[in-house]
Amino acid sequence: MATVLRDLLHSAKKPAFSLNDDSISAAVGKYVGEAPEDVRRFIQASETIVPQPVAGVAVCVNTKAHTFDLGFEGASFASKRIAGVKPESNAYRAGVRNGQSILAGGFQPGNPDTLVQLKVSDRMTWRTSGFGIK
Repeated sequence: MATVLRDLLHSAKKPAFSLNDDSISAAVGKYVGEAPEDVRRFIQASETIVPQPVAGVAVCVNTKAHTFDLGFEGASFASKRIAGVKPESNAYRAGVRNGQSILAGGFQPGNPDTLVQLKVSDRMTWRTSGFGIK
């Protein structure tokens, strides 16, 4: 990926350069073993390119990214009231329920590898919950 970006950066120094599907397709194509028109098709269809071996070039690894799901509505932090808890979520398993007030806590947005730490109250009691994000 760094090599593709470096190639695009070098190309951008040329006066007539335009960053578009064609320029990206040409830069990516030579590293994944696909013709530029095939790469363009992947870009336009928002599909994953599965790299093919190319003589003299290392093959990239295609990895699947974690999805980020709190298990309840993210807007709950702004309103300080839990809403939209999904029964199958880690949040639910940790005891987070709709209607609870958020007293303290938080998470690192976009990082599914950290725990969510919340101190919540349901008017009568409060609890601290920690759970992972799927």
